[in-house]
Amino acid sequence: MRPTLRAVGLFISGVLLALVASAAQSEALAGLAALALIAPLVAAAWVLLPYRRARSIDLIRTVVPQRPRVGEWATVTTTPATARMPTWARVRERVRGARVDAAGSAGAYRVLPHRRGLLELGPAVVTRTDPLQLFSWVHLAERSTQVTVWPRTVPLFDEVRLWPDDAQVSDTAGRRQSTVDSVSLRDYQAGDDLRRVHWRASAHQGSLVVRPDEPRLDESVSLVVLLRATGSGEDPDPAVEWTVSAAASWATALLTTGYPVSLYLSPGPEGTTLAEPAEALDAFALADTAEVQLPDPGGRGALIAVVLSPSPRQVHDLARLGQSRDCRALVVDGQAGDLDRLAAAGWLVHAATSGTDITAAWTEALSGWSQQ
Repeated sequence: MRPTLRAVGLFISGVLLALVASAAQSEALAGLAALALIAPLVAAAWVLLPYRRARSIDLIRTVVPQRPRVGEWATVTTTPATARMPTWARVRERVRGARVDAAGSAGAYRVLPHRRGLLELGPAVVTRTDPLQLFSWVHLAERSTQVTVWPRTVPLFDEVRLWPDDAQVSDTAGRRQSTVDSVSLRDYQAGDDLRRVHWRASAHQGSLVVRPDEPRLDESVSLVVLLRATGSGEDPDPAVEWTVSAAASWATALLTTGYPVSLYLSPGPEGTTLAEPAEALDAFALADTAEVQLPDPGGRGALIAVVLSPSPRQVHDLARLGQSRDCRALVVDGQAGDLDRLAAAGWLVHAATSGTDITAAWTEALSGWSQQ
C-alpha cells in the first residue's frame, strides 16, 4: 500500500494549517488541519480492511475465439470468480507477446497475438483504492490463463482438389500405381464422393466425371515437417514461421477435403493420425525445431515433406524413402545440391523461398511436381 500524490499534498496541507492555526489561535483553522490529517488515516483503513477479500481475487476469462490466430484480434472477457469485486477496485490484465486494446466494455479487452504457441493472459493487476484516491494497493490476482495461438494459414482447398489428379497413389498392398490420369472415368452420379471427382478432366469436358476405381486406392497422406532454426534471439524466426504456416495450410486443407493425414512433427508422437483441422492447428501451434522420426519406408499412401534448410543428415534420411512410395518435397530455403540428391533418390522436388505468398508457393509446387 502506498499514498498517492493527493494524500501527500493533503498531509502537508494539514501540517501547515496546524502550524498556522497554532500561531493564530484559530479554532476554524485547527478543525481544517485536523480534517486534512485524519482523512489519509481513514483512507488507509478503507484500503486495508478488505485486504483478505482483495487478496483472493480470481478472474474467469472467456476468449473469443478460443484459439486465436497470429495477427487476428481476440476478445477477452473477465469476470470475478467471487460474487463481486471489492468497491473502488480496478483490474488491469498483464499480457506478454500480444498487443492489448480496450474492447469498449467493462471487464473486456482485445488481444492481438504476435506469435503462435501458448499465450499467457494474466495474472491480473488489481488496484484497490479509496473514494478520495488517497491510498492505493496493488496486488496480482492468483491465477493466469493460457491460450493456444494458432499459426497463420491460407485456404488451399482448390489446390488440394487438383493435387490427386497428378498424384501417384498406392493400392491396399502398398504397391505404387500409375497416376489417376490413366484410369477410366465415368460421369458423376448423385451420391458420389466429391473426393473422386477428377477436376481437371471435368474442366476439359464441361461436366463432372469421377474415378470409378477409387476404393482400390490408398489416399492417406503422411505429412513430414522438418524445421531448422535459421535465426537467433527470442523473436520468432521468420523462416520457421513461414514454413509452419505453409505446412499447416496444406494439412488443414487436406483434412477439410476429407483426406486422412498422419503428421510427423516435433513435438508430439510421430505419425499422429489427425481427424480434424483443429487437431492439426493445435500441433502446429507448438511446433519446434527438434528432430523428427521419419515414417516407415514401407508405409502406404503419399508422403509429402515440407523441409526448411535441410541438413545433410536430413537429406540422407529422406532420400532413403524415395523409392518406396510416392514422395514429394517442398524444400524451403534449401541448397541446389539438396534438391538434386532428393530428385535422384526418386522424390518429386520443388524449391520455395520463405516469405513469399504461400498460395503461390503451393500452386507452383503442384505444377512443378506434375511436370517431373
